[in-house]
Amino acid sequence: MDEVECVRALLQVALGDPEPGGPPAGAANVLATLGVEAWASGLARVEENRLLAPLGYALLRTGLLQGVPEPFRSRLDASQSAQRAHNEVRFAGFSEVRGKLRERGIEPVLLKSSALTALLHPEQAANQMGDLDLYVPPERAGDAAEVLAGMGYRRGPVTADAADYLDPSGAVRVDLHWTFRLFEHLPFESLWETLPAGFPGVDSVLVLRPNPMLAHLVYHLNAHRPYFGYQLRWLLDVGFVLQRYREDLRYGEVERLLPVRADRCNVLRVVEFFRKELGLAAPPGLAGIAAGVPSFTLEEVLRSQRFNPWPLSHPSGWLRLGACVAGFSDFDYRRAPRVTEFAARLADRRREEAALRLTP
Repeated sequence: MDEVECVRALLQVALGDPEPGGPPAGAANVLATLGVEAWASGLARVEENRLLAPLGYALLRTGLLQGVPEPFRSRLDASQSAQRAHNEVRFAGFSEVRGKLRERGIEPVLLKSSALTALLHPEQAANQMGDLDLYVPPERAGDAAEVLAGMGYRRGPVTADAADYLDPSGAVRVDLHWTFRLFEHLPFESLWETLPAGFPGVDSVLVLRPNPMLAHLVYHLNAHRPYFGYQLRWLLDVGFVLQRYREDLRYGEVERLLPVRADRCNVLRVVEFFRKELGLAAPPGLAGIAAGVPSFTLEEVLRSQRFNPWPLSHPSGWLRLGACVAGFSDFDYRRAPRVTEFAARLADRRREEAALRLTP
């Protein structure tokens, strides 16, 4: 449980008062009492979720980093420098790509963690940023592909909805999307807006409006959940949206955006997760309905990361899991759930089924 409490306190610090010196008192007290083993296991989970730099920055911003014991403080410091350099390269790449697209009359929509980093985190170590996810209208996808090819980007895997592009240096990866199946039933022009950003060369960005952004982030989180479990870095992105745009979020909008009840259920469960597990007040426009839907827990989040990567739809997956539980190493480096977690996993499933029944 010390591992869970370490992760919980770090997430609470990240979502706390954005001004220096204002960490949630409860989180600060928990971190002050953690032993070396709790820090080691908690930061191992944080690092697996690619949140070492953002949470390290949150500790620095709130004056708590100096209280972290070594060698963990040095790891958190180093991770921030690496994340800052990483994000600077990606935003320079975005600025260059967007400039070339604009020359062809294309204004790309910036999505996911890249959009949130541009909007909410002027300090570039403050958020984990992966690929550059860009959306262009389907009728301009060919033109956008020509622009990227002309810049030396090499095309990688292609799906019906998107294509992967890697710049010549290998440092910037662009996911170019031209189909938004989640919102196909809506007029696309109602989904976007241009907002100010705070990075050199990126003064404003075209992004999803708050309600579509929330719906898309939660949908993306759950689309990957069967294979990887709940990912904390994507959950934290949702938390920042709930915090920053709380007055703009409405359940009526969620219903319009997500006609499938299971998708709406996932939104309500995430809202309740942040309220019950991390103390983040639910947005007024979602609070009443979300309160009647069972959420998941932080323990379940970490548990899902141990269960879901195993291919348990096949007998061989159970054999490999059983061998790993017995003490053998998995050749895909997956961690096995603890034996005591199997009963909790069944309870997780029952709670999710109940949540779906209770979702309007």
